[in-house]
Parts: sequence; structure tokens; C-alpha cells
Amino acid sequence: MYVDSEEDPSGTKGALSRAGAGVFVSPYELEREADELVRLGEHLHDRVRQADVRPLRLGSSPPALWFAAKLARLTGPDGTPAVLREWADGLTRLGGETRAAAGDYRATDDGNEGTFTRLGEAR
Repeated sequence: MYVDSEEDPSGTKGALSRAGAGVFVSPYELEREADELVRLGEHLHDRVRQADVRPLRLGSSPPALWFAAKLARLTGPDGTPAVLREWADGLTRLGGETRAAAGDYRATDDGNEGTFTRLGEAR
């Protein structure tokens, strides 16, 4: 695995992708993705709060009543807003976990850099 915290001056990233081996992880890109996931989750929360979500009016025919019952089971007892809030919570949690992973990669990379920098020092 190759963890890059800066640009890739040695061309390792390109060589790995051409060879089809290894995994390239950029903490900066992970943090950007995490920020986007959190932003999407917060935006969805805001939309659910602002929107007046009403049950669908499907009519009173037997097929419409059957379909409405199926939809009600899918959305649960609290309806569509609850499902959307759960989805928003999931996006926000995923963003937080992605941000934590980026921090772990960066800490590991910084620790390795410190270890390899001190290899030549006298003991």
C-alpha cells in the first residue's frame, strides 16, 4: 500500500496503477470526500425539516390501497421523514468515519516519516 500525503514526485502512484497492484490512499482526498458526505447529510437533514412531507394520495381503488399499504410498510411507522433522517444520519456518520480514517492514514504516514528520517542517526 502506498500512502501519499503530498504530490507524487517519484511516480509511484502511476506505476502502481499501471501495474494494477497496491492501493493508493490520499488523506487529503479522503478528507474532501468526508466533508462532502457530511455536507450532504446536513443538507438532507435541513430539507427534511423544511419540507412538509405528506402521505401520497393514491386514491381509494383496491390497487391504490394495496400500493399505499406497501409504501407505508417500507417507510415504517414514522413515515418518509424518519427514513430520510436515518439516511441523513448515515451520510453524516460515514463522513465522520471517513475523516477519522484520513487522520489515521496521515498519523501513520507522519510516524513512518519520522522513523525513517531518524534511521541514520547515531545511537
